[in-house]
Amino acid sequence: MAGIWGGDDTERAGELLIENVFKLPPGGYHQERELHQEVVRQNSRTLPLNETRSPDDPLISCEWLARISVPTHIVGGADTHEYWQHMSRRFSVCIPGASFETIAGTRHDGALDKVDELSTIILDFVDAHRL
Repeated sequence: MAGIWGGDDTERAGELLIENVFKLPPGGYHQERELHQEVVRQNSRTLPLNETRSPDDPLISCEWLARISVPTHIVGGADTHEYWQHMSRRFSVCIPGASFETIAGTRHDGALDKVDELSTIILDFVDAHRL
């Protein structure tokens, strides 16, 4: 993706990706909380890997996800970009027995925005499955 975004600067590519995904104005990435920026910096290291994938060889396929055999609950942000909403729902369909839930009032970064709500969802899931 760094090449797609015009250079080999994966950190800058990550910033541009975040601005696009979260529909932020140009430079809006730098208005995000420092914790969010640090997560993006760390995740940016994976952008070259994603860029080299072809549509015929996806990073994650439904067939691959179908091999997951443990209880799985996917949580997404209700206000996230449509792409991430679609992917989260698609993952939950591909994983046998998986469940899906959204957290209202949050985007793709719900784990940073709604810590208490996400913690409750995780603890309830773990308790229900005795994990």
